[in-house]
Parts: sequence; structure tokens; C-alpha cells
Amino acid sequence: AIADILASIRPLLAETDEIPIVIGGDFNSHSHLDWTAATADHFGHGGRVVPWPVSRTMAEAGFTDTYRALHPDPISSYGTTYMRTNPSDPKTAIDARMDYIYSKGKGLRPVKSEAVNGAYHRPFAFRGESYTCFPSDHGFVLTTFVLE
Repeated sequence: AIADILASIRPLLAETDEIPIVIGGDFNSHSHLDWTAATADHFGHGGRVVPWPVSRTMAEAGFTDTYRALHPDPISSYGTTYMRTNPSDPKTAIDARMDYIYSKGKGLRPVKSEAVNGAYHRPFAFRGESYTCFPSDHGFVLTTFVLE
């Protein structure tokens, strides 16, 4: 699906020096930047290093993963936006970062990015405000940019 999206915006990708592009959302895919040798024995990765194709395709197309750009160490700042239970051990949750904000373009620089993991249908607090229910099974990423 990401190849189709990138193909459909190919003319715009050629203009990112003039008009930056931001693409964000629930990609339902892990990141190759998170499944590295350093994280193989963490976050439920089961000793694996995985070159997840969606995040690699975005990187190869010149996009910056804004959260990982500002938090380059996945051990200290994994950025979980989704947790699932391990079917082989229901008491063990597997952390996942499946929600992203990607950017591409000269003059557009991410300066702050946070990943928030909300608990589906549970009370939720964000920036001092309380909400009675988080509306999704995924959290979100919030990135602040400077346009230079």
C-alpha cells in the first residue's frame, strides 16, 4: 500500500525542496529503526532484527521518521503507540511503534516529538486534560516542526 501512496504523490515528491510534505497516521507496521541488533532482546522482539519494508520504503523515498530522528536510541525512547498481548504468554505485552509522522523537505525540521500510548476505552490524560475514554486501540505521535 505504501508503494501505491508514494507512486500517487510522485509529482509532489519532486517538489519537496519548495513545498515540504508531512505524512502521518497508523501504518500498522513496525519500523526497521526499532527492530535492530540493539533491541533484539527487548520489547518482545524475540531476538530478531527485522528490516520492516514500510519504514524502509519511506526512508528510501527520503522521508524522515520524525519521532526516531529526535529520539535516536530505541532502547531509552522506544515510542510505544500500541501494545498487544503475546499469544504464547498472555501476561507479556509486546511494545510496538506503528504510528508515525514522516516528513520530507528542505526547511522543515522536527524540533519536538512525543509518542503517546493510550489504553483503548480507558480514561486518558494528555497535557493536563482528562478524557473519559481513549477512542482507539493505537496511541499517537505528536510532532512539532519549524519551517525555516
